[in-house]
This record gives sequence, structure tokens and C-alpha cells, in this order.
Amino acid sequence: MLATLKPVFDKDMSVQCYCVIAQRENVLKNIMLVGTESLDMAANILGLDIVNSLSTNTFDKNQKVIVNVNNIALFTDIESQVKISPDKIVLMLDGKMNPDEAYINRLKTLKNEGYTLGTSGVTKDNIKKLDPVLDLVNIVVIDDTEGDTAGKAKRIRDSYHNVTIMVSNVANLEELEELKDCGECEYYEGSFYTVPVSVKKHEVSPVKMTYLNLLNYVNSKDFDLKKASEIIGQDPALVISLMKKANRRARNSEITSIPNAAAMMGQVDLRSWAHTAITKELCADKPDALTRIALIRAKFFENIAGFFGLRGFSSELFLTGEFSVLDIMLDVPMQDALDKVHVSDDIRRVLTDHDGPLSPVFDFALAYEQGDWQYVDRELLVRNIKSDDIHNEYVNALQWFKEAFR
Repeated sequence: MLATLKPVFDKDMSVQCYCVIAQRENVLKNIMLVGTESLDMAANILGLDIVNSLSTNTFDKNQKVIVNVNNIALFTDIESQVKISPDKIVLMLDGKMNPDEAYINRLKTLKNEGYTLGTSGVTKDNIKKLDPVLDLVNIVVIDDTEGDTAGKAKRIRDSYHNVTIMVSNVANLEELEELKDCGECEYYEGSFYTVPVSVKKHEVSPVKMTYLNLLNYVNSKDFDLKKASEIIGQDPALVISLMKKANRRARNSEITSIPNAAAMMGQVDLRSWAHTAITKELCADKPDALTRIALIRAKFFENIAGFFGLRGFSSELFLTGEFSVLDIMLDVPMQDALDKVHVSDDIRRVLTDHDGPLSPVFDFALAYEQGDWQYVDRELLVRNIKSDDIHNEYVNALQWFKEAFR
């Protein structure tokens, strides 16, 4: 089992839901699976396991999770497979459906039970055929790579006023802005929010430099807690975050000063807190998902280090994941961004040249994040790594991230 979560944004760049991208097992180990995607896990909803294992606490209150359901699984006992509230689930239908009476009745039943319905694969040739389905669904997905996205969205909205148009595979911010301007599309999925910065937009703000100074300081081998407290005290957001964290730990007594909070936590825990708190603040003027992607990458990189013979580099890999979007956090090219933090040559090399001893983990984890199962399958086979072991470490990273901001 392999599964990853991709964020879906609204026009204000807030995450509204997550798409589950999943694969049953390594295709390279079972060539019979090639070309059978429509029947993959026919009796089950592929990817639902990751949703059930995470529980609703992993997602914000109003966020939903999109899972693909094929035309066979639709008629199975979906209700017994879903372990969370139905109103958190979007069942994404296959556009290659035959919307007969039984199919439509099944959709009506699921909708009455609280599930949100969506569909992909709507074209000008099949839109009339899918009319009874489009009257029931809440979301219609259009693939931006197929072209004429705005035109398709308008044709669908002209006939079905109540549906939400979601565009998938949006490649960059320029395309995103064009789609926003057309006024027909509401949700967006793609790699546009992690496109590397190639041109320096402005100087890094003094506030962000304070965060970077603290991060550099706590990353030193044996830093002084009193000095760290002085740096933390320069920013109210960090002070509030630290005091909340320390008082949750204290339980029986209230911590009222920054030095006491730092002393109570100690070097290891203060360093861990600093990475999560500072990453959040560095991303404060960016989409919410950027904090999530930086820290989940960091933990996932660290978690899988041993599978690649790099267990001794787990700390460096954590930083590699965290700093993999540092250019976007600071609005400067990666080379310039790395000049402002203390990192090893190996980290610099992999983040600027995608090369060096850390690159196998970097390349694999990013492929996993994007659901590039062909690349992932090949690496798992060559390195004799079990799919379930990688999946478990990804889920562990998701759970760690949620706990970090509890």
C-alpha cells in the first residue's frame, strides 16, 4: 500500500481539502496489475486506509478528503469501510460510468448519508450522458493539462450552476492567476505553490532574519539556553508559542518566564520546538500548506533515512526536508536562501544541484509526495524496501506534524 495526500486550495490559497493518491502494491512486482487501474482494489476504496488511520484530528475542522471510487467499489459496502464521519469524505467518481437507474439510486443513497460526491472525466461529448450524475455531484474536476480549462468550466457551470469546479495539475502561479481571473473555477490542485524561486523579489525582512538567527543558534551542537531565550524574546509570536508548549509540559506549575520555559524544556526539546515554531512563522505570509509540506518532508526524510543506508544522516535529512522550500519562504533563489542558514555542504548540494549523498532520499521522498508511483516502485524494488514500511513512515510523519501543533 502506498498513499500520499495532496492539498486542494481555494482562490485565497487556503486548503479546503486533500486528495488521496494511492496505489495497491508495487506494479513492478506484479506485472498483471499494469493496465488494471480501474479495477484496482475493486471491492475496496483505494486510499481509504490512510484516511481511517489518521482520523479526523489530522485535518482542520472544515477540510474534506477526496478519495477515488471506481464503478465497482461504488456498489460495495462503503459505509462499513469508512471509519470517520461521512461529511468529511468526497467520493470522486470515474467519468467512464454508465449512469443507469441502479447507479443513480446508489449515488442518491450515499448523498443522503452525508457523503459529498464529485466526478472527473466530463467532456463535451459525454456531458449529456452524465446529466443525471451532474445533477447530484457537488464537485467537477477538470485536468488543466488537457487545455481549454476555462472554456470547459464555463460550459459546465452554464448548465449546472451549483457545482464547484476544481482544476487539477495546475503547474505554476501564472496559470493559477489566469484560472482565478476566468471566474469559473473555485478549487485548485497542483505543484504551483512549490515552484522554486528563480529571481530575488526583495530583501529578507528583519523579522524573518530573527527567526533564522534563532534557528542557526539552536542548530549548534551545545547552545546556551539563556542566549536562546534572549533571541526568542525578540518576537512575540515565538514567546507565545514557547510559553504554551512549556505550560502544557509543566502540568502542576505555571511557567511565567522565557528562561524558565527554555530551561524546563532543555536543549533537545527546545531545538525541536524551534524548528516547528520558526517554520510556521517563516511561512506566515504564504499558503498554510507550505508549513505542512516543509515539516512533513523533514520528518519523512528523517524517518526513511535508514532504508537508504543513511541513518547516520537523519538530522541532516530533517534539515534538508525543512529547507527544501526555504527559497519560497524567503522569496529568494535557493542559493541565496541557504547563505542565510548554517547547513552542511551535503545539504547545500542536494538543495541546489539535486546531487550528493543525500539525493536518493530527497528524490524518493519528493516522488512519493507527488504520487509518482513508477519511480517509487522502481526504488523500492532495487533497494528491497517494503511498500508498507514506507507507507507507515509517511503516516508517522503526518501524525507527528499534527501533534507538533497540538
